[in-house]
Amino acid sequence: MKQDDEQAVNWFRKAGSQGYARAQYNLGWMYEPWSGRRARLPQAVLWIRKAAEQGNVLAQYNLGLMYANAEGVRQDDAEAIDWLGRAAKQGFARAQEVLSRREAIARGSSDGTSGSLSELTRGRTVLETEIESALIYPSTTFWNL
Repeated sequence: MKQDDEQAVNWFRKAGSQGYARAQYNLGWMYEPWSGRRARLPQAVLWIRKAAEQGNVLAQYNLGLMYANAEGVRQDDAEAIDWLGRAAKQGFARAQEVLSRREAIARGSSDGTSGSLSELTRGRTVLETEIESALIYPSTTFWNL
């Protein structure tokens, strides 16, 4: 079967509208600029937030990155820390790493960065997160409904 992104968006939207968190996350993912589709960041944020609010760990982590890097939202360290913290509490290693590095820098144990969330998360694209997550959390990755 040929891949049909528009059909995938339609099905994800139907499932997401019924509260299915994985579909909400997948739909948000499809609106990201690097997805190869026409970027619609407000839609990406809307659907990723819905999934994050339901406890989807990848959505929580990526929403934290979006707040840290002003991607589709205004830059807000408090919001970034909140969402990264939620993902970290669920055992998501990348979120734990970012937050622990930030704490170490705040205590004076510098690793050569300023300790800002945008600097600590720079270069951590959502796609890299998806690839890593496919290896670590196969049940939560992009196409797994």
